[in-house]
Amino acid sequence: QDCEVTSAHVGAVEALLREGVSGKHVVLPCSLEVWREFDALVIRSAGRAQTSYSLEITSGSDVEAGGFVFTLARGLLSDVLASFIAQVRQVQEATGRNWMAVALDDQVLPDRLVIRSRFPGERAQITGHCRTIKLKNLMIDHKIPSSRRTTWPVVATPDGEYIWSPGLPPAVEFAAHAETKALATLRATAI
Repeated sequence: QDCEVTSAHVGAVEALLREGVSGKHVVLPCSLEVWREFDALVIRSAGRAQTSYSLEITSGSDVEAGGFVFTLARGLLSDVLASFIAQVRQVQEATGRNWMAVALDDQVLPDRLVIRSRFPGERAQITGHCRTIKLKNLMIDHKIPSSRRTTWPVVATPDGEYIWSPGLPPAVEFAAHAETKALATLRATAI
């Protein structure tokens, strides 16, 4: 296989440095890709990421998916909500990352939850929005790197309904609220 990088390839990579091209990418010889992600260039193996996956997550066991380790706890008393929110805020202040843990209403969650890749064109109604929004647009707004959006993990019901995704708000239907009697918490820790 020819792995020669030509001046045309270098020019294409240089074009990624222009203003307003975040999210674009260039394919290079030897199965390499260069992605412009916000203020950085990311070089990676082309086709390295698995594009579609689905794993079940249960309470008390960790699941690795999409570059994260997920931890689910179910059946928690609602009086732990305030302390959970305080812990989440501390992590957010320390890391600068938001929505890496979420409190959900355990009574409206199905018994089984799955972690899967995002569906093309997928929409959800999330907290803070009165209408459904495309997950891709939500990922752009929350600065999820473009090279990872197709494989970014989504926690969903077995029939595919969005619940939550790391770095994104939860679906309104499943989010914990003042009247929640039993909590479930989900955490995502980057690997």
